[in-house]
Amino acid sequence: MEVDLVSIIMPCFNSEKHVRESINSVINQTYKNWELIIIDDASNDSTLEIVKNIFKNDSRLNLIQSESHNGAAISRNIGINAAKGSYVAFLDSDDLWKKNKLQKQISFMQENNYVFTYTYYDNFNEVGDLRLVKCPKSLNRMTMIFMNPIGALTVIYNKAELGNINIKHIKKRNDYALWLEILKKSKSAHNLPESLGLYRESKNGLSGGSRLKQIFYYWKVLRLSFKYWLLLIPLSTPIYLIILFFKKQLLWLYNLLIIRI
Repeated sequence: MEVDLVSIIMPCFNSEKHVRESINSVINQTYKNWELIIIDDASNDSTLEIVKNIFKNDSRLNLIQSESHNGAAISRNIGINAAKGSYVAFLDSDDLWKKNKLQKQISFMQENNYVFTYTYYDNFNEVGDLRLVKCPKSLNRMTMIFMNPIGALTVIYNKAELGNINIKHIKKRNDYALWLEILKKSKSAHNLPESLGLYRESKNGLSGGSRLKQIFYYWKVLRLSFKYWLLLIPLSTPIYLIILFFKKQLLWLYNLLIIRI
């Protein structure tokens, strides 16, 4: 049986500390028909040297070097447009996959004829603490208005069916904007209810920042993604704020409620 090629998009910027571990989590996959597209966003550390050394004798690497620092959104767009696979998956250069992630998720998609899927994942920190993050069993554009419960490292979409889907050019929350773009074509996204990845918590990551900045970028995602965004903001923002301020403290309650959706 022919096994479909999976294109894995990995933007990198000064990722020398963790990129080797992230790449190894791809190399160790039980599903072997993949290409890893690394978009180096003008790193000025040893990221490039590490990547080139790992893939000296492996043709599955497609290394793209940007001349200037463009940010994750443009880097992901470059990767998506260069992807040759039937499926596109995403993994940031500090996150990790469990070894059966691709095998299980591609089988899940093919058996159910799904074109856009995601999974549970674990948050982890430098001391090794793990916190399971669950997700709703399915999502559409309307249920995504109040929050983005999808971890970028968990997503796979069927490029053969949906084509190239590019991200709106925003510095933060660009993955949120991308899921909303994919949902314009796929109409729904489906959850494989198992943790297949590990998200590295970082105070300096783009997903962090001040509360005011997070609210600003949430509004920007709505503006870029919905025609009637001005009407949505006063309705959705209070719920978004509750999730923003209390999700970490009440993760157990979030998981209890979200699993019932």
